[in-house]
Amino acid sequence: VGYNNEAARKKQDKRAQAVALYDAGFTISGTARELKISWTCVKNAIKRYREHGTFKDLSRTGRPSKITPRAARHIKRLTSGENRTNAKIITRKLNDSLTTSVSPTTVQRCLHKMGYTYTAKIKGPYFKKIHKVKRMAWCKKFRSYTIEDWRRIIFSDESTYYVLKRKNKTMVWRSKTEKLTPDCIQQITTGCGRKVGIWGAICGYGTTSALLYSDNMNSIKYCEVLKNQLIPSIKRLPKGNKYTFQHDLARWHTSNMVKEQIKKLKINMLEWPPNSPDLNVVEQLWSIIDKRLASKPINSKAELQKHLQEEWDKISLK
Repeated sequence: VGYNNEAARKKQDKRAQAVALYDAGFTISGTARELKISWTCVKNAIKRYREHGTFKDLSRTGRPSKITPRAARHIKRLTSGENRTNAKIITRKLNDSLTTSVSPTTVQRCLHKMGYTYTAKIKGPYFKKIHKVKRMAWCKKFRSYTIEDWRRIIFSDESTYYVLKRKNKTMVWRSKTEKLTPDCIQQITTGCGRKVGIWGAICGYGTTSALLYSDNMNSIKYCEVLKNQLIPSIKRLPKGNKYTFQHDLARWHTSNMVKEQIKKLKINMLEWPPNSPDLNVVEQLWSIIDKRLASKPINSKAELQKHLQEEWDKISLK
């Protein structure tokens, strides 16, 4: 550092001498010969002092970017479809239109400046053309619903939780040396361990009771859910509202047995488009519960059932 400071001071002294000699009547060439420096150095020293009043180096903006505004717009157009998966693909196609090629790192920096980030895709359902048509028809049919109308919809769903597996990634703060400490390891096992299924429903006025089960859901069990969980829960909701029940098009929801049970119990049903879990608010609830379970010690099926029931009972609409 001391050497650099000394070199900078000598450079500034030389520039000051150049300006002083020029002001004393020396020509630029004469000043250069006298100080044994180049003609360009003398000229630049005089220009710097006249324009900025200093002999120090001026602050620099760095090397000009290889990406022109036009190239940046081209990068933005290229960042679509399958090109999004790899900056090398974008770079290769960009370089086909440039006289001077750039590196993938340069393209990545440009994308960051434009607000892009390289992140995992959001998981969503696969839609066939018929699915899109039916979803659009559903949206148009119910677009006039008010907030109060939607509050009277009872959204329901089933989910499965495992003893040694969470739906979400478990994040922890740790140092490099703590990588293999017990509380920094997420335990897994072949088959994900013992599991517990849960059925639950929610509307703008509260939740239903939850059903925890071990076997797979089927039409017989679902008929019992409608009779023993849904109907008693509806009776506990505020009176004077006409509630509508929602479930998706899972095979045990659409069987003839279940249709007969719905008719027998006089349940008012909401029409539902196929392959549309993203429209069901309960889907978000499962993820919230899973995050809460991640912070609890769960080593057995009984503990999982206990914590699942506790978390469901804690659900608040406030």
